[in-house]
Order: sequence, then structure tokens, then C-alpha cells
Amino acid sequence: MKRNIFITILTVWISIFLLGGCGTQDTANHVLDAIKNEDYSKAKQIYTDAINQVDNKDELNQAVAQSIKGYLDENYDDWKTDSNNEDSFNSLLQNVQEIGIYDSSLNNKIQNYEDKLAEVQDTSDDTADEQSTFEDDSTIDDSSTVEDESTTDQSSTIDENSTDEQNDVQPAATTDSIKVTGSRLNVNHGQYASVTINTTPGAEGTIEVDYNSGPSTAAGLFPQTANSSGDITWTWKVGTRTAHGTYPVIITINGTTTTETLTVY
Repeated sequence: MKRNIFITILTVWISIFLLGGCGTQDTANHVLDAIKNEDYSKAKQIYTDAINQVDNKDELNQAVAQSIKGYLDENYDDWKTDSNNEDSFNSLLQNVQEIGIYDSSLNNKIQNYEDKLAEVQDTSDDTADEQSTFEDDSTIDDSSTVEDESTTDQSSTIDENSTDEQNDVQPAATTDSIKVTGSRLNVNHGQYASVTINTTPGAEGTIEVDYNSGPSTAAGLFPQTANSSGDITWTWKVGTRTAHGTYPVIITINGTTTTETLTVY
């Protein structure tokens, strides 16, 4: 009789232990594993199911947040070591934020890292603007010199060659395709939006985001040249005062245009 009572008590104690701290840490580990696998919908589902079942929600939030904060720190170090990891780090921050974990320390860390990304982006944009201004001025000076020296020589041959030149040049303006290969266009105020396209390597691309007040002037929405793989990525920050709604994102590659939709919550 006493042996049966002891076994019953031991069983209850083990069950409480497993459903308590051990279960909480297991949930945190499962959420983190899903994040590492970039399966954010699964991570959100695991967290949501767990938070609706446990009594001590603060303990669960702290355990999940603690695991994720360590992972964010690792990715921050990777980004600082290699700036090419900026887009993936930014995407990680946004996706973790959308899981909706109710822990102020985690949310503060995410905001802190977003601010660091914004500082680097602003610095890069300032450098790009200065370089663009220099290149524009240099191009104008060079083209002016060339035009002055060659006007006389060209005038005698333009009429003879104009038809052939038109036949050679015009088809190139309509051969570039645009394929959207990645995007983050459902965002809240103050978050970063992004879109990645694939086109002809070396093609020139522009992007325009039309808000209610007109085309956006956000840093990051500048013309770019497709890399050797044909990829172009634009990343920009949505203003904190941008009205809720949907806005067209117009991408143009050498005369070919495609339109995506930015949704601001």
C-alpha cells in the first residue's frame, strides 16, 4: 500500500517537473530551432500554442526570449564581420519580431539592432550620393569634351548610318525581363521593406515607391546595376508617419516595368 502511494506521488512530481521548467525550455528550444531553419510560421505556431496552454506565461516568454537573444547576438557578430550579411540579419530581425513574443528585453534588443542597421544604411547612402554626384559631374565634363571634338566628324556620317544604328540599338531596350525573386513588402511603421529582382546581368534598374504624398525619397531607392548573376536588391525604411494602406512599387529595367504592392500596417 505504502509502495503504491509512493509511486503515485513520484509520478505526479515527475509530471509537474516535466510540464514546468523542463517543458518551458523545450518550447524555447523548438522555437529557436524553427527560427534557425527559417521556418518562422512554425516558430510562431509553436510559441502561440505554448503560451495559450501554460499558466506561467512570464517564465515561458523569458525562456524563449533568452534563447533568441543569444542567436541574434551571434548573427549581429556575423554581420559586423561581413557586411554582406546585412540583408539576412535585417530579415531575421523582422521575422522574429512578427512572432509576437511578449518580452521587453527581446523587443529592446531588436530595436537596438534595427537602429544600428539604419545608421549604417544612412552612412552608405550618404557615400553613394557623394559618389553619384562626382560621377555625374565627371560624365558631363567628359561628354561635353567629346561632343565638342566630334560634332564636325559625326555630322557627315549620321544620315548614312542612322537607319543601321537604330536597327542595332532599339531591340536591346525591350529584351530585359524582370523576375521578383524575394521581397518583404508587408511591414509596420518604421520597419525596413525590401525587394529583390533578377534580370539581365549589367542591366540598369530603377525603383519608385508611390505614397499618398508622392514618390518616396527614402534612402535606398536609388538606381542600381544588376550584378553578374542579374540580381538587384533594394532595401528602404518605411517612415513612422506613413499612412496605413497599400502603395505601388514600380521597378523598371531598360524600359521594361513591373509593379509590386507595398502594404503598411
